[in-house]
Amino acid sequence: MLTTLFSMSLLCTNCKHFIADKQECTKFENINLVTGEKTYDSARFARKYSELCGEKGLLFEKNELKIFTEPYYFVKGNWLSVILICMILSKIIQH
Repeated sequence: MLTTLFSMSLLCTNCKHFIADKQECTKFENINLVTGEKTYDSARFARKYSELCGEKGLLFEKNELKIFTEPYYFVKGNWLSVILICMILSKIIQH
């Protein structure tokens, strides 16, 4: 595995095609010809094979919207906790 500082910046988590909560890559879309459902290859699979993205991250594109996508995935994965905290905080503020 590449361990240089350069390769660390090409982590899937920093790529605009990465779906964080599913660990998938939108660059490799598969469409079910019967239902039209879209599925994606796993990011790990894409990075394993050089004919896809490979170790070098050949198709990597920096996620310029990470300031929005990280909080989105956090809330999506913890929505119940976020709602409860907001309810508690609103009660505290009202008193």
